[in-house]
Amino acid sequence: MGDFNAKIGEQQQCETMIGPHGFGTRNERGARLVIFAEKEHLSVINTHFKKKPCRKWTWKSPKGTTSEIDYIVSNNRTIFIDCSVINRFNFDSDHRLIRTTLRINIQKERNKLMFNTITSINYEKLEARKNEFQLKLSNRFSLLEQLNNIHLSDINKHITDILLTTAKETGGTKKHNRHNKITGETKQLMCKRREWKHNKSTRNNIEYVELYKTIRKRAKEEIRQFNCHLIQTTIENNKSLKKMKQKLMTGTKRLFKIQKKDGSTTSNQQEILKRVKDFYLTLYDDNIEQVAADNSEKTDPPDVLPAEVRKAIQRLKNGKAADQDGITGEILKLCSNETHKGLADLFTKCLKQRNIPTSWKDAKITILHKKRDQ
Repeated sequence: MGDFNAKIGEQQQCETMIGPHGFGTRNERGARLVIFAEKEHLSVINTHFKKKPCRKWTWKSPKGTTSEIDYIVSNNRTIFIDCSVINRFNFDSDHRLIRTTLRINIQKERNKLMFNTITSINYEKLEARKNEFQLKLSNRFSLLEQLNNIHLSDINKHITDILLTTAKETGGTKKHNRHNKITGETKQLMCKRREWKHNKSTRNNIEYVELYKTIRKRAKEEIRQFNCHLIQTTIENNKSLKKMKQKLMTGTKRLFKIQKKDGSTTSNQQEILKRVKDFYLTLYDDNIEQVAADNSEKTDPPDVLPAEVRKAIQRLKNGKAADQDGITGEILKLCSNETHKGLADLFTKCLKQRNIPTSWKDAKITILHKKRDQ
C-alpha cells in the first residue's frame, strides 16, 4: 500500500490481477507493476471497484493533470468490499488518501493462529489407492517438465501443490476424532449454569451454588474414568504410550523459562528468543577454514540421482510432524518415479545455482524439554 509512482490504466487482455475499472493510460512503470502483480498473484484493489473519475485519481501534477499512482495491493481480494479516494482531507501533501472497507472473519483468523490448519490426509485410503495416486502424479509431473526458466521457489511451489492436491483427491481428508471426556448430561448442566450466570435476577443463589458443585464433581469423576479407560485399553491392546500421553494432556506444554549461557535462568520472552537464535547461529556456524580454490579448473557438482532421492525417502520415519507445506513422509513414500525425478532435478538446480527456494528458509521452532533441569 502506498505511492508506486506507476500508472496502470485500464485492464488489458489476459490480465487476472488487474480489475476492469482502471483509470488513465498505462506507462512503463505501470507495466512493470502489472508484471510483478501477475507473477506474485497480487490483486490491485483500486482497479476492481467502479467509481467516478473524481473518486479514482490520487495525485495532481503542478500542471493540473490527474493520475492514479497510489494503490493497495493484496494477495486476498475477497476481503475487500469497497475502495475509493477521499476527496477532501486536511493534510500537507499533493496526494489523496485511499480508503478501503474490509470484511474479516475474526473468529476464523483467530482459529488459524490457535489451531493447526494443516489438513490431515487419510493415509490408509491413500495407500489402498497407491496405483491411482502414482498414475496421477506421473501425469502431472510430466506437465511440470515443460516449465523452463522459472525460479526455484516457483518449481518448489508447483511440486508442493501437485503432491498435496493429488493426495487430497485420492486419499481424501481425515477428520480429527475429538475425545469427549465429559458426558452430554454434564454439558447440559454447564449450559444451564451459563444461563443462570447471565440472568442474575431470575436465579436462586443457593441452587446456583449447588449446581456449580454438582458440575465440578461430575466433571472430575468423568475425566478420571476416561483416563483410566484409556490407560487400560492402551495396555491391553499394546498400543503407543506416547500417543496415550498426548491424549491425556490438557492444553499445550510450553517452556516459560530457559537457561542462559552464564547459567542463570530467564523468563523474559525477548531474551528467550535471543537465546534460541544464538543457539542456532552457533549450531549452523561454519567454522571450517576456507581453502583457496584452483581457478584453473571449475566443475559443476554432480547431478542428484532419482535413486538417491528414493533411498532418502525410504529412510523417513512415519508419524512425524509435517513442515509448513504439509508434506509428510507417508505421502513421499507413496510417490511415483516421476516424483523422485522431479525432486532430483530441483535439488540439482539448487546445487548448481547455489541457492534454495525461499520457503526452505522458513521454520517453525518449538522449544521442547529433553533432560536435566527444566
